[in-house]
Amino acid sequence: MKRIILVIALLLQADHAFSDGNSLLRSCKATIRIADGAGGPEHMLDSVKCTRLLEGMRSMNDIYATILPKEQLFYCVPQKVTTFQLSRVVADYLEKNPNELHEHEAYLVGMALIEAFPCE
Repeated sequence: MKRIILVIALLLQADHAFSDGNSLLRSCKATIRIADGAGGPEHMLDSVKCTRLLEGMRSMNDIYATILPKEQLFYCVPQKVTTFQLSRVVADYLEKNPNELHEHEAYLVGMALIEAFPCE
């Protein structure tokens, strides 16, 4: 039981550290390294953090798309776009906007997706 509590505490602490653009950029770059075949085991945890956030944001938007008209959606990511591609979109946005790296990770992902995949 103590081990389970320790693992949960460590996971919560890791999530807390992953809240701004600096951490998000590092994590998405780890995902890109893995996608390019250049990542190793040391990149796995960071990659999981990035992909988990991207998949969550995408799923949330997919749910909204079933109940809201298209003009009320913030972004429209085509189904064929992979999580690895989204990692590149987010990393590119962060590198082009270093003055925003202090912002919350979810906000930054949203801004990157709005810019890259506007609803038309």
